[in-house]
Amino acid sequence: MTPAGDPVAVANFSGAARAAGLTVLTRQAPPASLVKAEPPPKRKKKESRKAFSRRTKAWRTRERKRSAALNSFPAAEDARLARGTNIGFSGYRDAAHDGEIAVATNTPYVLGSVSAPVRIAAYGDTPGAMSAPVDVLLGKAKAPGSLPVKVAGVEKTGC
Repeated sequence: MTPAGDPVAVANFSGAARAAGLTVLTRQAPPASLVKAEPPPKRKKKESRKAFSRRTKAWRTRERKRSAALNSFPAAEDARLARGTNIGFSGYRDAAHDGEIAVATNTPYVLGSVSAPVRIAAYGDTPGAMSAPVDVLLGKAKAPGSLPVKVAGVEKTGC
């Protein structure tokens, strides 16, 4: 599963999902070896121009490789995250986060502006509130609830 959106809901859902034995994919930062640039070499005392040139050329090659790896990291990370089921969490005053599953954590109105085939109104983003969608997604619990308000494009029951 790849949760995105409201940070509190994502963190609490991730904890509940991991506790239930699910694999949760979250965005990772690039490794420090890619982020930290190596400073250019300085010419040593009594170092020949030829030796300094070789060291500088080797440094440029390392930096070019490091920079290329750093530039390709986001695409590789996006591909890794795409392997999971995308779950979008929308909290209070958040923009709608769509996915294969959309979860509204405070008010259900955002569910009318998403295209997810599965829509869940959780009414909270606490650890307890986030364990309920995990149980529903695993089939351990049913979601027999109904919306207490009218939401455009969403049936009142079965959400």
